[in-house]
Amino acid sequence: ADYYPESYFQTWNPYVWSLATNCTTLTQEVEDFYAKQLYPYPTKWAGSDGLTPLNGKPRKLAVYVPNNAGYQSCVNYGRQIGEQQYKESPSRYDQYNYALDISTFPQDAQSAIVKFAADQDTTILLACDPISPIFLTADAQKQNYQPEWLLEGVALTDSDNLAQLWDQGEINGHLFGLSEGGDEAALLSPTGEVAKTWEAASGRSLAPATLTASCA
Repeated sequence: ADYYPESYFQTWNPYVWSLATNCTTLTQEVEDFYAKQLYPYPTKWAGSDGLTPLNGKPRKLAVYVPNNAGYQSCVNYGRQIGEQQYKESPSRYDQYNYALDISTFPQDAQSAIVKFAADQDTTILLACDPISPIFLTADAQKQNYQPEWLLEGVALTDSDNLAQLWDQGEINGHLFGLSEGGDEAALLSPTGEVAKTWEAASGRSLAPATLTASCA
């Protein structure tokens, strides 16, 4: 139940818990960041939508998010905060809900990019799994659509290892945002917390390749 709402964990307490931040808290963090540091200002890291420049325009956020009830409740909570507390305009918001079914990831990504580009959304928030951006960025590149790609740090989307699978020509200079994981170089270091914990528990050193796999 990673990233489910706080209400879910309260309902099932003490039987369900997660090491990941619940999406109620995460939504508050992301919305506070977006409302204060991005929404009031024009785009700075966008490219173009075909021949139409996206950079320097008022930000229009497009959220790519799973369609299950838990994640949808947090997205709705985010919109409530944005519109009621920060007075964000509904006309500067877009959303695509996709199924958490890897067999339909390519089709959903393609449909989302067609929609976001047609709506001239300037900034895509990746509130999703780390595999979907493989298809999202590839489809955007094919369509000559270069929005800002905004991370909220869920599901290892803030992992450098996984982001290297995304279309580099699409995200270079356009990808930024928040991280739940922190400094990945420090995490994967042979002298880092993971390696030290393994050595203390097993009495053996952790090979670099194994260390990377253990953290990914």
